[in-house]
Amino acid sequence: MIEKMMKKTASAPAIFERSRYTFSVPEDAPEDSLIGTVKAREPPNSLEVVSYRISSGDPHGRFSIDPQFGIIRTKNQLDHETQSVVVLTIQSQLGNSPVYSSTQVNISVIDVNDNPPVFLTKSDKVTISHTQPPGTAVYIAHAEDKDSGLNGAIKYSIASKQSNAFSIDPSLGVVNLTRAVFADKQQEHTLHIAAEDSGSPPLTSLLMLTVIIEEQKMGPTLVFQNLVYQVEISEATSPGARILQVQAHSLDPHSVTYKLIYSLEPSTDSVAFGISSETGWIYLRKRLNYECAQILSFRALVSTSEDENLKQNASTSVIVNVLDENDNSPMFMRENYFFEMEEDPIPRGVIGTITAVDKDSGRNGQLSYFLLSDGKYFKMNSNTGEIINWVALDREKQAHHQLTVLVTDHGSPQLNATAAVYITVRDVNDNKPLFPQVAPGQELHLKVLEGRPSGTFITTVFAKDFDSGNNGVVLYSIESEDDVGYFQIDAVSGELRTTRSLSHAERSDYRMMVTATDQGMPSLQGHAAVYIQVVPLPNGRSVFSQDFKHFVVPENFKPAQVLNSLKWPDNHLTTNRKLHFSIAKDDDDDVHFEIDSLTGDLFLSKELDYETASHFLLQVIIKDYNNNPPQNNTVFLSIDVEDQNDHSPYFQDDFVVIGIEENVPVGTLVYTFNAKDGDGSFLNSKIQYSLEMRNGGENPFLIHPSYGTLTTAFPLDREITHSVILTVSAADQAINLTDRRLDSLAAKIVILDINDNSPSFTSSPLCYVMEDVEVGCFVHHIIAKDPDEGRNGQVTYHILSGNENKSFVLDKITGLLTTAQLLDREIQERYSLTVMALDDGSPALSTTQVLTIVVLDVNDETPIFLKQLYETAVRENQDPGEFVIKVEAVDRDAGLNSLLQYEILPGTGYEKFRMNSDSGELVTTASLDRETQEVFSIKVLVRDSGKPSLSSTVTVICKVLDENDHSPTFLLPTSEIHIPENQQPSVIYVPWAVDMDAGNNGALRYKIIGGNVGEYFTLNNTSGKLLVTRSLDREDVSNFTLVIECRDLGSPSRSSTAQLYLTVLDENDHSPLFAKTQYQISVREDLGEGSAILDLFASDEDDGLNGEVTYSLIDNTFGAFAIDSVTGSIVTTKALDRETKSQYTFRAVASDCSTHLPRSSTVRVVVHVDDVNDNDPVFLQNPIRAFVPAETAVNETVATVRAEDMDLGPNGAVVFSLMVAETVFQIDTKTGDIILQEPLASKDFSTQLLVTASDQGISPRTATAMVIIFTEEQEEEILFSSSLYEASVPENSAAGTSLLTVEAYERKFTGENIKYSIFSDKESIFSIHPATGIITVKEPKFLDYEVKNKIHLSVLAENSLSSAFCGVTVLIQDMNDNVPKFEQSYYKASVWEGQSPKTDILQVFANDLDSGLNGETEYSILSGNENAAFLIDSARGILATNTVLDHENTSSYRLVVQAADKGNPRLSATSIVRIQVLDVNDNAPVIQPLGEVEVPENALPGFIVTRVSASDADSRPALQFGFIYDNSPGMKFAIDQHTGVVTVMEPLDFEEATVYKLRITVSDSVHQTEAELTILVLDVNDNPPVFTQDSYQEESGVNASCTPYTMRSSLELVDIIQFGEQGPLFITSFFCENGKQVGTFILAWLLWHEFLYFQLHGSTEV
Repeated sequence: MIEKMMKKTASAPAIFERSRYTFSVPEDAPEDSLIGTVKAREPPNSLEVVSYRISSGDPHGRFSIDPQFGIIRTKNQLDHETQSVVVLTIQSQLGNSPVYSSTQVNISVIDVNDNPPVFLTKSDKVTISHTQPPGTAVYIAHAEDKDSGLNGAIKYSIASKQSNAFSIDPSLGVVNLTRAVFADKQQEHTLHIAAEDSGSPPLTSLLMLTVIIEEQKMGPTLVFQNLVYQVEISEATSPGARILQVQAHSLDPHSVTYKLIYSLEPSTDSVAFGISSETGWIYLRKRLNYECAQILSFRALVSTSEDENLKQNASTSVIVNVLDENDNSPMFMRENYFFEMEEDPIPRGVIGTITAVDKDSGRNGQLSYFLLSDGKYFKMNSNTGEIINWVALDREKQAHHQLTVLVTDHGSPQLNATAAVYITVRDVNDNKPLFPQVAPGQELHLKVLEGRPSGTFITTVFAKDFDSGNNGVVLYSIESEDDVGYFQIDAVSGELRTTRSLSHAERSDYRMMVTATDQGMPSLQGHAAVYIQVVPLPNGRSVFSQDFKHFVVPENFKPAQVLNSLKWPDNHLTTNRKLHFSIAKDDDDDVHFEIDSLTGDLFLSKELDYETASHFLLQVIIKDYNNNPPQNNTVFLSIDVEDQNDHSPYFQDDFVVIGIEENVPVGTLVYTFNAKDGDGSFLNSKIQYSLEMRNGGENPFLIHPSYGTLTTAFPLDREITHSVILTVSAADQAINLTDRRLDSLAAKIVILDINDNSPSFTSSPLCYVMEDVEVGCFVHHIIAKDPDEGRNGQVTYHILSGNENKSFVLDKITGLLTTAQLLDREIQERYSLTVMALDDGSPALSTTQVLTIVVLDVNDETPIFLKQLYETAVRENQDPGEFVIKVEAVDRDAGLNSLLQYEILPGTGYEKFRMNSDSGELVTTASLDRETQEVFSIKVLVRDSGKPSLSSTVTVICKVLDENDHSPTFLLPTSEIHIPENQQPSVIYVPWAVDMDAGNNGALRYKIIGGNVGEYFTLNNTSGKLLVTRSLDREDVSNFTLVIECRDLGSPSRSSTAQLYLTVLDENDHSPLFAKTQYQISVREDLGEGSAILDLFASDEDDGLNGEVTYSLIDNTFGAFAIDSVTGSIVTTKALDRETKSQYTFRAVASDCSTHLPRSSTVRVVVHVDDVNDNDPVFLQNPIRAFVPAETAVNETVATVRAEDMDLGPNGAVVFSLMVAETVFQIDTKTGDIILQEPLASKDFSTQLLVTASDQGISPRTATAMVIIFTEEQEEEILFSSSLYEASVPENSAAGTSLLTVEAYERKFTGENIKYSIFSDKESIFSIHPATGIITVKEPKFLDYEVKNKIHLSVLAENSLSSAFCGVTVLIQDMNDNVPKFEQSYYKASVWEGQSPKTDILQVFANDLDSGLNGETEYSILSGNENAAFLIDSARGILATNTVLDHENTSSYRLVVQAADKGNPRLSATSIVRIQVLDVNDNAPVIQPLGEVEVPENALPGFIVTRVSASDADSRPALQFGFIYDNSPGMKFAIDQHTGVVTVMEPLDFEEATVYKLRITVSDSVHQTEAELTILVLDVNDNPPVFTQDSYQEESGVNASCTPYTMRSSLELVDIIQFGEQGPLFITSFFCENGKQVGTFILAWLLWHEFLYFQLHGSTEV
């Protein structure tokens, strides 16, 4: 049970004490001002806390609510003019319960006089003729005041009168001439016109009006007769009626009479009028409505119709005062009014006020009120509408009153309206309970038999109370005189019972007071005196059951009927006894019963009434005459009257009308029904209420069955259900259902309207209008419905926006939209009017609709934009792709000729936009920044697809809307700078930034927040100068990305960051480093030419050319080696020969490619040539002749052979052997000794031994020698003419070349032929003729002086008898067959400029393998030696300067150096020598002529003014730009120190300064140059030329290859074809009605004259 109660409590919300609160607050209330308090009550037994919050209605955060106490306060400044009524929804929440309760709070913002009257302009000027007569209106002053009521009511006056010639109408503001001024010397009057409102205190504004009095000395002037015309016209005047004639004339009496044309200037006020162009009669075009506008003011125009150059114009003001007619009936605020009042014994006076409104004015709007009914209780104040109660009201007599009120105006004829007023009289507890059983001043007599048990029922006491509700609920109590407590009464039913058995002897009667108390506040009581008589038992005996009878008699029992019979029981009294029955009676008994004295039958003698007497106690005495004396017996009869339901419940009224507001919360008490029932018993008079709805459907009400309270069961909505007819039934609760009685009444529940419905538009949001309609033409009927009642549903119409140029007029009553100006589809194709439908409720509700008015084209033209100028706005910082505007052009041609393509023409800022070529939608391609550029003027071209295509252009003015998010902006475009390493601490960059804000918000502070690795940099926090704090080392850190923060000093501050990419430029501060300090390599001597033997690598930590390494060799490599300058690979350049040179030592150079100061390093390279077995053993003597005595002993050496081998090691170790095995001799393999092994056989012994000499290489090489041994000195049989021949032959001799002839002869002629052969020639270089002995060249390829310059041969001459040997030495002669060869094909060197002549640069080497003069090299420079800048030592190859070099003249040289030998013919080779002339900073910077630069005054900060161009003949260092700040123009401009870009730093103002002279300095760190830059500030032409009218029309009949037609054209600025001395040229084309182009207008400006040139196809007319 407790849990259920808790759940119930938790789910029940805290209910507000009121469903709606109304407060008011002045608009100038300071922040945190108290407005009011709302209160919600928590359910009983709830321990949770109520909290409050504003759930809706305060989008701008102007209010706050105390969450604990519900106190509403202002949070921001209020403005009545912006919002006069605020409706807040306040929610209450109980603890954290999900259930809310809400209430509505209406806050009226009371107007304060905080807006002064405002003139449209602060000063104005008017010119009048000095001949104007007094009374002429010269000017109409008009001011507006946004305040309401008196605060906005304006009075005009002239504050300072310099002259008494003028006066002003205080209400209209019309300035009149009060006297003639033609005699005044003063030509100009200044009037200070004051507009003062009627507020307290009043506010005032001033207008300075200058009136110029002009003497007409010029030509004829056209003037109206009056400067101001005024006329009054009734609002009932029919359209077409003439109301006023305006007339103009020329002031020159001798002027030619021209035809005058009158017109009205289009405006919202002139729409209702037309004018006759010839007569000047102004007539009414449409009906006026005084309630919409009381004063209409417009201008009438007149012009002459002659040539445009001489055309005269004039204008006058027309003021139409609209007079009110009684055309509006009074209207009550609502149809039915409901009031409640308490009943009162005295009249209540004013109980309420009903109000009606009449839109008419004066007597037409003056209202009187009258009562048409019920003058008995109520009267009416005819002036105020107050209903007055003048006779006291008694709810018990009449609880409802219905009045009919008539309101009538005082117009003629009178118009009236009626309303019903329902007055409900609330009950007051003014009736005390009454006892119907007891007459006033009397007692209720009751009897009770003694001896009856406790709880014996005595009677039912009841009281009636005619009040309703708790005021009529009765509870009972008793008060006894002596308070013995013998009786008790049921407080609800009134049943009176005993609490104990009573004794007559003890006490025979009792008196007590029964009190009936109602439940009203305060309660009332009724009293009834009760007298109870105790009836004694006869003879004091106790009562047996047969002596006491109880029975019940229905209240409706008819008299004279037998109720019961008192026959004596057989067991008690014998039958046939003579008995006599009688009823004992008191004097005050009201006899209702009689008894038959003989039979004992009990009869009802009179009708019973339960409500009068509900219980009887009868004492029946039975006399038994059979006994003597007769015996008396007594029988007591207790008779209860049974209440019959004989009273029906009854209502006081048969029909009631009750009002209840819609939208009240469910459960709201509507009314308490009160029915009464005259029955006495509890159930018969207990009433139960029920409810039935007449027309079926869902019943929105509930009635409490016991209390009769009618409450809402569902939300009420008057717009769905206006009223509900209920049948309320009151039924009693008799036990027998068939006996129950009821009464009913009809209750009409009128649901009172709350302005809870906004109007809703039913008319289309789209309409069309032809562009050639006249002013005042119907455009659209705007209709909005509001289902609310009366004023809540009365709709008026207003244009909120979109009608800025006042093109349309909307009748606020009828909703009819008409044109107020001539439309031109080419200027604007469609209008989007935000139309508001506003009801007249309080607070008023509204709905808006965007009404799109499409202006339909009438004319065919070339592509023409719908607007001559597009203006739009885009918020800054939007993402690319943001929609800007849609431009649209039309081409009435068909097919491709009307297929249009759009494009943006190049112009300033056009790259930030992109045009959809098909749709014409313009979107951004980049995020826009208002501070950079606030307005973009974009030229859009449209062309059709015809051939040739036609085009036109339009300008789109795009304003960038500001957002308050502007952070400091870095200006200069440089985001990457280069700094040489090793630079001394200095300023390297200034990150200029601007902040468009002012004061501290624009004061900037700079800071490095990232990327400052090693703390190399510091930033001046105010100037932003970035400094290097210590020397940079590119090889340590090559680049930095500094994140620089610029923060303003606002609170909170805003900041921007910029990334600055710093690249540390390489200085050539590292030499190339070889991997080793020395290189040693061994190579085989048979390595082929061009073979790589070693790869050198040197690294250089520098960057770029400074780190790019090239290789070269120095020292003499004897032409054996070269190095690849790029890869460092050393290769052989000729065949090696260890035997010639077994080791090479030279140096390799690694040089970087720096153009400024190249660096190099060298390394020693040792190349060991390893031996290869490439040489044959060579015998020192061949053949060998040895004489051996015959007696030579065994083992004795007889001869020794010697042989040499140039190779090394085993390759050069020679061993000897005999080719043919011998027994007599053997040879020592190592020494070559030939040893005798056996004794010689004879003294003439002789033999020939062939000895082989062999080296010990892997592939041994051999040589053969002949050893001739003999014992006696014998003469040789064959002798050569010489034992050793010598011959010479040039290398490269051809085969067959003859060397010499050897000759042998016999000592003794035998006739045997001698045959010659070469004994030792392994390569077969030579051949010998076997017969003649002529030696010739056989293999010339082996004749190479550079390989072998001498060859030894052995020639054998033999016959069959004998043989002989001779030696031949061939000397090979050198030929010049080797070209000199440079060690490097490309040399590179550098030299500082400015060095004195004869400075050595480098030495080149060339080798020539030839000998003598053929190998003697001579060096020279073949080409590239401009101006003989260099010379070379012809013998040593040392290159040196010949003059002082200048880097600025020639930064590098390419010399072709030749090495030539001295042979014949001379052979030569060339090599390239690249010499870099290193720059020395010996030149000052040169600034290009600066001249004058023009800058528009609207250039934004960051605008690039120019770029200062400077050059320096030197190649380095980089130039630094700056200003000389002695008297420079502050911080208006900045210059980028690296690029020389001059930018605008602060906004320029042409009116402030037109010229700035900036002193520019350019430095190369040694030299400095200054120059002056003149900046001319250009005035911005912000007033474009304006045509005097928007279009020009020409009507002409033309005959040209098409049917006759009327040509209509509009002359518009289509395109500027050319600019020349004569001015701009414009072209427009004309078309006939069938669309064919027939001609062209060309309008040019020539020598200040205009001419119109009309060219037809095929003809020309001027």
